[in-house]
Amino acid sequence: MAKDNTPTIHELRKAGYKVRVIHSFSEDEQRVTKIEITTPEGTSAWGASYCHVKDNYDRKLGNKIAVGRAMKALHNNIMDVTFKKLNIFFGV
Repeated sequence: MAKDNTPTIHELRKAGYKVRVIHSFSEDEQRVTKIEITTPEGTSAWGASYCHVKDNYDRKLGNKIAVGRAMKALHNNIMDVTFKKLNIFFGV
């Protein structure tokens, strides 16, 4: 099994990122963990994890899943901005 390289909330905060964690219930009683990550440069993205009402809620697992999704979204946001800047620079 491959090692998971998803950073923890503590590691992100230590590296200068702002991390906001919100635990709530959805309308259909699912547990929802939403995590918003803001880079030191100000780029933000969020990710969420959902726990079905019939499953056992695991806060650490929910955080890990939401952080992974937020990091993926953050990467996509940064790449979009980079490509837009390149398109402007090269006139594409």
